[in-house]
Amino acid sequence: MRLLRAILLLLGLANVVWAGERYDAWQSKRPFTQTAWQTHRYQGGEQVNLEYFHKSGLNTFFDGVRSGSESSQHPDSRGLPTVLLAASGLEPEDLPRFQSDFKKARAAHENLIGVILGDEVRKKGPSLYMRAVRDWLAGHDDSTISSLITFSSVASMSSEHWDYVLQTIGPDVMLFQHYPSFRSDQSRAGYYRRLETFASWSRKHGVPWWVYPRAYSSDRDGIFSESELRLQRFTSLAYGARGFADFLWASGPGTPAVHGSTYWDGSFQPTTTYRQLAPINREIAHITRTLISLSPVGAFHLDRVPIANDQQEVRYWMDRDGDLPNWQRRTGRLANLTAALNRNHLVVGFFRDDAGEEYFLVVNKEVARDRTGDQLATEVILSFQPSVKAIQHLRRSDGVIERINVDRHYGFLLPGGTGELFKFDTGGPFAGHQPVVKPKLTGWEPGERGTLARLSNNQFAFNFDRDANAAVAEIRRLDENGQIIGPDQAAKFQRTVSQDGRTIWYREDGAVLSNKATYQIVLHWVDHERPLVVRTLRGDVDGDGALSDADVTTVKQKLDIDVKRTARVDVDGNGRVEKYDVQLVERLIRPIEKFRWVESFDDYPLGPLTGRGPWQDIESIPAPFFTKRTVTGPALVSDAYDDLEGRQKLKADVYPLYKGNLAFFHCGQGVGEGGILRGGFLARLGKSGVERLTVCVTNSTDIDGARGVLGCHVSENGGASIYTDRGVALIGGTDTTSDEFKQVGAKQGTSGKGMAYEFVIDFDDATITWECRDLLSGTTRGPRTVAYRGKFQGLDTVSFWICGQHTQLDHIWLQNH
Repeated sequence: MRLLRAILLLLGLANVVWAGERYDAWQSKRPFTQTAWQTHRYQGGEQVNLEYFHKSGLNTFFDGVRSGSESSQHPDSRGLPTVLLAASGLEPEDLPRFQSDFKKARAAHENLIGVILGDEVRKKGPSLYMRAVRDWLAGHDDSTISSLITFSSVASMSSEHWDYVLQTIGPDVMLFQHYPSFRSDQSRAGYYRRLETFASWSRKHGVPWWVYPRAYSSDRDGIFSESELRLQRFTSLAYGARGFADFLWASGPGTPAVHGSTYWDGSFQPTTTYRQLAPINREIAHITRTLISLSPVGAFHLDRVPIANDQQEVRYWMDRDGDLPNWQRRTGRLANLTAALNRNHLVVGFFRDDAGEEYFLVVNKEVARDRTGDQLATEVILSFQPSVKAIQHLRRSDGVIERINVDRHYGFLLPGGTGELFKFDTGGPFAGHQPVVKPKLTGWEPGERGTLARLSNNQFAFNFDRDANAAVAEIRRLDENGQIIGPDQAAKFQRTVSQDGRTIWYREDGAVLSNKATYQIVLHWVDHERPLVVRTLRGDVDGDGALSDADVTTVKQKLDIDVKRTARVDVDGNGRVEKYDVQLVERLIRPIEKFRWVESFDDYPLGPLTGRGPWQDIESIPAPFFTKRTVTGPALVSDAYDDLEGRQKLKADVYPLYKGNLAFFHCGQGVGEGGILRGGFLARLGKSGVERLTVCVTNSTDIDGARGVLGCHVSENGGASIYTDRGVALIGGTDTTSDEFKQVGAKQGTSGKGMAYEFVIDFDDATITWECRDLLSGTTRGPRTVAYRGKFQGLDTVSFWICGQHTQLDHIWLQNH
């Protein structure tokens, strides 16, 4: 939550941050709020019937006199918590009217806890008036006034309107109006879409949300059944609602409700709705004792499996949690759940406590207009991962927590419209009933101002004073000004936990972090306020923050020693300390000299390329990327057709014959451990539709297939792509294996000027930038940058194949500057 507020602050949403902090402080002192619209508006100044109110299961009065516009006497709430409704439709200059009436309201409500800033305020003038009321309350010198929470009562409109309300009025809480019907499939689908929208908007803006559950009907046939009343409340809880204001309390003149469809009809006798809601409200009070202290994660439906390209608007059980921060995603310990008798008509809300422990609320969505929840009960089977040996269950009836041993499965009977709250029994406290203590960070490696020395498989270790199994790291890069750039990288690390839960390791899955870069680590669900900062410096094996001959000496001294005790000296991260690690450090300390390698084929006789200059047969090195299974012979040096670069170029043969060769462009140890590699070539395809070519940069000795390949492809469909292989994978391309430009203009026949393909590999930043220029039309595609995972090492060879009678290749070049 702290990180979200920091991000919002950077975006200029300071009032949102302030509101979130105010709400947290306010909620920490009171239970989940259950009230109803205008609990004593229609009693005028009469004495409130406390016994009738208490037995309803509600815990907060709602004064609907609309402070600021009426002179009516505010009913005495007799010490019970009360929210006050401010009048709508006024202008900013009317603030003194609210201030005057507010004094009368406070005299009647000695336990005033919040102010609702009007109802459905939409116009600019009234919105600015409500902002003036909000600012006057929040900025008051009297802490009993400045601590009052503020709400905006908003219609179920668009998220753009809610954005406007948040920015203009700045409430602490959004109180959403939501009066569904469950009598058709369409209305039920719309109901869950709205809940998803409320929850998503709240999560995005860091603002808690309450809801008006329906407790009225405008006709006798529309009065909700007991199961329908249950469903609204328990599904809202599953989605993360933080308070209820039932709509509405009373029926009678001036209300939209028929008698019997609300809590109160003036007879002082419990209505049908009252009798049904009172026990439900008491159940809600029991489970929200825990829920109000948890962080909502998301609600997932069980009764449909999404299909490809499905424009779904709610979450389903099989959906990934990729849009959620990694520290809020489901743990997977609840492997599945089924309710065969009601067609899996379930929804499950997931939550986390302050220490990251996972809870889940299972709700039976089955309702009927004339049935109670008990009449619609169904058996639910929970299935768990093998590591789960016991769960805890909070009983709705009395709030007691019971421990249940499980052997992969547990079954229970769940009434219609009702939810049951569970927690995995880890030995930790049950939130709301015992204090939740966050684990405290006691140490970490590489430590403050430490460096990461490996090319790949770097590792963080975090130590805690108690079991921290739920702790999750967020790893983000910082720019030179200390600002966060780029996405969270933690998902690209392997996370492991010690048996006692007190040590957590994060290990790079290959090469994830850029070299000579600074990263910030935020630990979630732990007691550690300040982000951790670390720098990558490949080759800094002695950890002094600099590269020197001392690092070479350190590696030489540790040759053939157990890597677990000397992890930093395993520079390439392959699990062994060997002479190659020494060579890597030497090259990192003294980078290879600048070079430029160019080949335009003008100095060779016409005919096969093999044996000309550095060009060799396709299988003449230990680890060829192309083989004679695909390449039928060498490419041909030709002066046919119009020139591309110089007088001569390469050509292929008719489809399906593939021609190719390879050459060393670097005669040392290759490139890849740091710095950059630029390269490119000219290409021109015929128009037959079966012409293509590929140019690759590889390591000639990579017999293990783990030191990276860069492939540059020009396709017969008119497009071009870039891809990686042999231990290096692209991230963020147009598909999972490559990045593509759909049209690059290479299909020019034999007389065009050709197409220029260029790329830059930044080995330190783990990115590839590339572009294609149509030299005939002058059109450019790119430059575009994609990241990669893995590591390039010892790139020293360029190879290619070309296919098609009119396919031509010319002017291949590579350089490291």
